[in-house]
Amino acid sequence: MKTIDKIYAFIPARGGSKRIPNKNLQLIADKPLIQYTIEVALKSSIFDKVIVSTDDLQIESLSNDLDAEVLRRPPELAQDTSTTIDSVLHFINEYKLNPDDIIILLQPTSPLRNEIHVKEALETFLSGKGSSLVSVTNPEHPPQWNFKVENDYLVPLMDERFIFMRSQDLPETYIPNGAIYISRVSTIVNKKTFYCKDILPYVMSREDSIDIDEALDLKLAEIIIENKDIYG
Repeated sequence: MKTIDKIYAFIPARGGSKRIPNKNLQLIADKPLIQYTIEVALKSSIFDKVIVSTDDLQIESLSNDLDAEVLRRPPELAQDTSTTIDSVLHFINEYKLNPDDIIILLQPTSPLRNEIHVKEALETFLSGKGSSLVSVTNPEHPPQWNFKVENDYLVPLMDERFIFMRSQDLPETYIPNGAIYISRVSTIVNKKTFYCKDILPYVMSREDSIDIDEALDLKLAEIIIENKDIYG
């Protein structure tokens, strides 16, 4: 098994959001969206620290109330054009992390991800030989059926023979669901990404993979949570 220094949960939660204003504080089943992720991280009991990176005072206050540690994000890392990996690198530098430390990135937009998912994903990462791990799910429709538009006409994105095949006859495919990303500090610093050539997959159901991106996602997540006793 690989040598471990410390394991950190990193929750990126800037205040701005174009599609859903104050998205990370939107209520789902009477609970702010980000609270689901903070509680899952704490409940998993695998982290040396649970860090919330934010530029928002309301998110900071809520995170403190929930016993997460807050890292204030500078304005230049809280813009629409700012990348998540830049906020991770900011965390690494501010906390002076060791190369062998493990960071588990938990985006607050995945309220159906639970502590069992997080622990299983870490076990998969530690038992494998990959440089990183990314949680994935099956897409709703096979990507082989996708089209693009060329000169005003629909054109198959892939070989047109796939269009006439049944989904069960096509290769199984996966898409990142945004719930869990794992890597060591050394890899993140060197690669500036969690997407390495040797990524380990952690497969989650489509139901647990809901990613809050627009208002409809909020409603769908609330329906599932209210009918699924996973948060007590």
